[in-house]
Amino acid sequence: MSSSRLSLRSADRFALPALALLLAVSLTLSACGKKGPPLPPLRSVPATTSDLSVRQRGAQLLLEFTYPTATPGGQALGGITSVEVWEADRPVGATPAVPAAGAGTAPATAEAPKAEAPAEGAPATAGTATTDTTPTTPTVTEPIVAPGSVGTAVPPGPAGTAPAAPTAPVVDPGPPALDPREFALAGKKVLTLATADIGAATLGDKVVLMLPIVEAEAGVTVRHFQVRTVGPLGDRSEPSNMTRILPRTPPAPPAEIVATPKATGIDLSWQPVEGALGYLVYRRDAAVKNYGKPLQAVVAPAVSLTDSTAQLGASYIYGVTTVSRRAPLVESAIQSEREVRYADRYAPPPVSELVALAEQGQVRLIWTGSEAPDLAGYRIYRREGGELRRLNVEPVTATEFTDTNVASGRTYVYRVVAVDKSGNESTPQEVPATTR
Repeated sequence: MSSSRLSLRSADRFALPALALLLAVSLTLSACGKKGPPLPPLRSVPATTSDLSVRQRGAQLLLEFTYPTATPGGQALGGITSVEVWEADRPVGATPAVPAAGAGTAPATAEAPKAEAPAEGAPATAGTATTDTTPTTPTVTEPIVAPGSVGTAVPPGPAGTAPAAPTAPVVDPGPPALDPREFALAGKKVLTLATADIGAATLGDKVVLMLPIVEAEAGVTVRHFQVRTVGPLGDRSEPSNMTRILPRTPPAPPAEIVATPKATGIDLSWQPVEGALGYLVYRRDAAVKNYGKPLQAVVAPAVSLTDSTAQLGASYIYGVTTVSRRAPLVESAIQSEREVRYADRYAPPPVSELVALAEQGQVRLIWTGSEAPDLAGYRIYRREGGELRRLNVEPVTATEFTDTNVASGRTYVYRVVAVDKSGNESTPQEVPATTR
């Protein structure tokens, strides 16, 4: 009897822990299937634009900034769906209307751009601070260079002297900028670009927006701008830096452009415009609608330029503007354009140091090759008596050739010409050879 009770107690002692383990596993498995509260979607706020600039071309203002590709935290941004342009104007000479803090200041609306907080660690200053940055528009005395360009053309000095060096750029500080709080109260949204319009306004990594100028505004109203961009999920960026410009009466554009293709490039020239500080030369591919950055700046009184970066076989459209102010840049409209098809009609440089080595049963030709960038190879000719015959069907790419179809004791004259990919032949080089 006692042994039976002992066995039951032992079994109970081992069964209870196993049962507890089974219950714990069951509770764990049931908890795995339980759904938690829904997580909010990841935000896609575009990083704040910090390089907004403005310039004037003819009767238009051109706003430019870098297309945002990341969030403020550095995560990749899947494009933007909208661009908002905000503007606040102030008459020249008007007294800044900055309300005192806490004295009846109206709060900014939800739609108005908000003033940016000072950077952490920035020193506090008495009075009003401004987020305005001086536009980084290039001046005509500095190289305005597109990729592959050769720099700024400088007018020549008197005969026998070195070219005149460009003078240091003079930057007009212009009228004082609006305080960010004043912009927040007075700013209005004047333009909204949707996705399709953003694509048309994007040139490379820049977004370029155009706003009209009312003639009556010239020299009267200072126009201040900020932009905000909207991410794929509708999240709006913080307001950009503030940029401003006092529109001016634009200068007259240059008259008709003359373009002359040459082997060294495309020569451009135009008539001078009275009072011009300089000129900006633009170039675009004939299949592209809009101009990008200026190809080159030309300082007055020079009125010509050679585009040595033009590629043979390409078609270009050139335009030239007159510059009347440096910073912010004020230039004329592009009135005259010239299309040029830069066809390859130019012979490559000839070969040099051509030598004929008469050997047993053959003549070996050696030469120094042509430096044509579009070289296709070399054509070999042989003259015996008065007949000139081509020896190779396809151009050879090596700088030597062996003629084995010769007879002993004969004199031949060999000709070597370089040929480019358009079929243009260089000036021929000839050398005689007498076989053994």
